[in-house]
Amino acid sequence: MKALWRILSRHSQIQRQLQGSRFVHRWFDPAAVGFRPAFDASEIRAARRGFCTVVTGNGSAGNVNAAPKRVKKVINTAAVHENAEAISTKNAEVVPSTKNAKATKSKAKTAEVKSTADKKSKNLKTVTAKNVEASSTIKAKNEEAIVLEKKVLGAKKKDIKTSSTTDTKNEAQNKATEASQADRALEQTTLGGPLAEKVLEEKVLGTPPLANALSIVVESPPASKVETRRSGRRPNKQPEKLDLGKYFQAVGDDGDVFQEEELDLEKQKKVAKPALPEMVPEGFADPTALFQAMVTSPPLPLTPDEKLRLGAVLDRFAERGWAKTQALAVYINSKFFPQAVSKFRKFFTAKCPVLLKDVLLKVGPCDEAEEYLFPIFAEFCISEFSNEITRYRELVTSADLTKPHAWFPFTRAMKRKVIYHCGPTNSGKTYTALQRFLQAETGIYCCPLRLLAMEIYEKSNMSGVYCSLHTGQERREVPFATHLASTVEMAVLTKPWSVAVIDEVQMTADEFRGWAWTRAFLALRADEVHLCGDPSALELYKTLCAATCDEFVEHHYERFKPLTIDRTSAKGNFDFIEAGDCVVAFSRKEIFQVKLEIEQRTKHKCCVVYGALPPETRTQQAKLFNDPSSGYDVLVASDAIGMGLNLNIRRVIFNSLDKFNGEQRIPVPASQVKQIAGRAGRRGSLYPEGQVTTLYASDIPYLVECMKQPFEDAPSAGLFPVFEQLELFASQLPDITFSQLLDRFSEHCRLDGTYFLCKNDNLKKVAAALDAIGGLSLEDEYNFCFAPVNSRDPKSMGSLQRFASAYSRKIPVRLSMGMPQRTASDNAGIYDLETRHQLLSMYLWLSQHFPAPAFPERHQAAEMASKIAEMLGESLVLFTGEEARKRQEEMREREHGGGCGRESVKQSQSRLSLQMQTMRKQLCAA
Repeated sequence: MKALWRILSRHSQIQRQLQGSRFVHRWFDPAAVGFRPAFDASEIRAARRGFCTVVTGNGSAGNVNAAPKRVKKVINTAAVHENAEAISTKNAEVVPSTKNAKATKSKAKTAEVKSTADKKSKNLKTVTAKNVEASSTIKAKNEEAIVLEKKVLGAKKKDIKTSSTTDTKNEAQNKATEASQADRALEQTTLGGPLAEKVLEEKVLGTPPLANALSIVVESPPASKVETRRSGRRPNKQPEKLDLGKYFQAVGDDGDVFQEEELDLEKQKKVAKPALPEMVPEGFADPTALFQAMVTSPPLPLTPDEKLRLGAVLDRFAERGWAKTQALAVYINSKFFPQAVSKFRKFFTAKCPVLLKDVLLKVGPCDEAEEYLFPIFAEFCISEFSNEITRYRELVTSADLTKPHAWFPFTRAMKRKVIYHCGPTNSGKTYTALQRFLQAETGIYCCPLRLLAMEIYEKSNMSGVYCSLHTGQERREVPFATHLASTVEMAVLTKPWSVAVIDEVQMTADEFRGWAWTRAFLALRADEVHLCGDPSALELYKTLCAATCDEFVEHHYERFKPLTIDRTSAKGNFDFIEAGDCVVAFSRKEIFQVKLEIEQRTKHKCCVVYGALPPETRTQQAKLFNDPSSGYDVLVASDAIGMGLNLNIRRVIFNSLDKFNGEQRIPVPASQVKQIAGRAGRRGSLYPEGQVTTLYASDIPYLVECMKQPFEDAPSAGLFPVFEQLELFASQLPDITFSQLLDRFSEHCRLDGTYFLCKNDNLKKVAAALDAIGGLSLEDEYNFCFAPVNSRDPKSMGSLQRFASAYSRKIPVRLSMGMPQRTASDNAGIYDLETRHQLLSMYLWLSQHFPAPAFPERHQAAEMASKIAEMLGESLVLFTGEEARKRQEEMREREHGGGCGRESVKQSQSRLSLQMQTMRKQLCAA
């Protein structure tokens, strides 16, 4: 303890930092001159009975129990120091003596130290006898602690015993007295704070060493009671922390400081660069007051060098990016920020006060300068750009997507029960949810595909449950229907339901269509909401349920039949294709290439399924493949088989594990690989287990890696604004096109981490094509943009523009398309049939979303779509490798001309007619 006091007395910087403390404690014991590392309960009780006094900020003394409890965390050594000064000089500042281990002080300084010691020794005589008795008790109980600290104590005792002369004795007595004072004050300090009992109990047990507890917190009094320091620094209202643990590490056994450690605080302060807050002149702390003063002050001239250096500070402010991000808090967006900074730069350069200018030039471009300037910049923006800020605030408010669950207050008034059916493919999760759907009084089923909706629609009505069908292209209303099967975008959100089933909920995280699942979940007014999906969306829906205050229950399922990886692969040869195989390719071109090659090299016949086919055609192809007597025992498909079709697949073979995403070829995501592979060996199929492999052995490692990967948690749910939000947002920007409106909304919308804004690239392409058409309202453009159109097909885009132009001119929208006369005989013919069906689907979709009189040919379009779907199915059946080879030979003969050519054409036509009849019989049987 004497070593500590010797250090505290040497450094005047610590003394200055301790000035202005709120209060200190005074508790002395003249008999205790040794080091006392522990306290006991008797000392605590004695202190609480009033054997100590408190010196408050104004110098008055009082009982310790009356002192405010302001001591923080641990022992207040700062209060110890000030207490010692208050006792020794009666609130008069005393300059402590400074003694270096190698340099001796002058005789005058030594005399001053002795006189100070005499004054302190006189004050010690006023201590009561009770303190003497307490001190002797303390010494007896601390003998064990003294033994543990024998190294330090031995050195201190040796230092006292070796003082033989009178001066040496006085100096030793002075040291002991000072140590005793510090020790008493340390004990007293802990009694007034909120952690007194905890700290003292720990010291009675002796668990934490005293040196480790010296993390000092001194709380300053209010600014009005603290005298401003000479350096001009503003009074610090926050607690000042002085860590003295490092001083004990640098103290030797004799109490002196090692020469290797530099402990001179004055020297450290000279080396360290001063912080900006310490250098800011008094009166410049309030940015509002400073800005008002700068507005009224006259311009101040600057030298060219000062302009250059101050410009460097402002350049960093404008370019680093931190201020641009913070400016959003005062509704200064990134586009307007450069203009605001430019005007602020001119203002600040002209009106910056001299003292503040000197400080900024001294610190230069740094983070602290940027943080100091920002409040002034904010005040400038609020004053100069109030209209712009108000306009942008209204804009941001209209684009607020942070709480989408609040958009549906009637749903939030319900207490829903949400059941999450979690499991992989072929685990029975959807089947379980559908059983509850069929048992309910009223129910709605939402799915991603028309194919699935049509399947549930048919099964429900066959089981005696009246169910209607709503898709984007058609509505089938069943009289007295209590149930509805619909695509997720067409879900009825304004009607109450007993049970709602949302299938494939992992698509909530889809970057294009995820908004539909999010909206359906948040808006459906159902007592029970059944969610069917894989484990990737489980945690996300837990989060959503916490926001909606719905009850959440999860059911987990396991796959019915095992799924194994066939590591042998097909060795790049289609000769290894067997019955029940499904070859997966990721482009239409690859699908037909694989189909032709398999049929040319083997005896198998192939069905095809891909996304561009109408749902009716896909269903027809699936039935052919599932029928063992049809002769079509191999399936070539795209990722469209990942959901919506029950297929009798034995083995899934990936033709490749990369695909084109519109810009480049990328690996197929692991989640999609697992979804497609899970279609093998479904429950009810003819095969005991499912297998998955690749066409080429080089793809096997990636397949194994994908199948081993666990499901990744979906990070967030997709969102897209409803029309009312876009309308409100457009009211703030009246002179821009709809495509520009979508861009601006994407820039200014506000989202939290639970949601993301879905991509709208296709919508913006359609909107840009419709911008040139006048007469369309904002709602009309919004609906036209959501039409199912292939934006990469010029023919489809041209038809949409023609439909929109006719609607804007208030004239009936006509199809202007004839019916094809025969089935397709080649790839180009099949593509033409697909395009025609897509145009008819678009017309039907528009007829469902616009007034019926505007699209008078809806029924004709439905009939044509049905016929073209049948023609597509027939074309795919006839388009085999053998037929393709025969057609090529016929085309060659026709090019040479002659009767043989004409005769071969007739023969070809008769052969086709016979094959058509045979195919129709097979379809009817299927």
